[in-house]
Amino acid sequence: MRDNCYINLSTDNGPEWRRGVWGSPAKYARLEQAKADWDPCNLLRFNKNIQPKAG
Repeated sequence: MRDNCYINLSTDNGPEWRRGVWGSPAKYARLEQAKADWDPCNLLRFNKNIQPKAG
């Protein structure tokens, strides 16, 4: 399994994999915050989903 890849052309291998493909924990944290700001109810969840940051 690769640590990072072109996410749209890959199979979803679970939440740990989704966190790893973005390259760094800081980058994933920014994506979680953006998701919380723009989609707090997680309506856009039918892809390789990033959960909105709690809080």
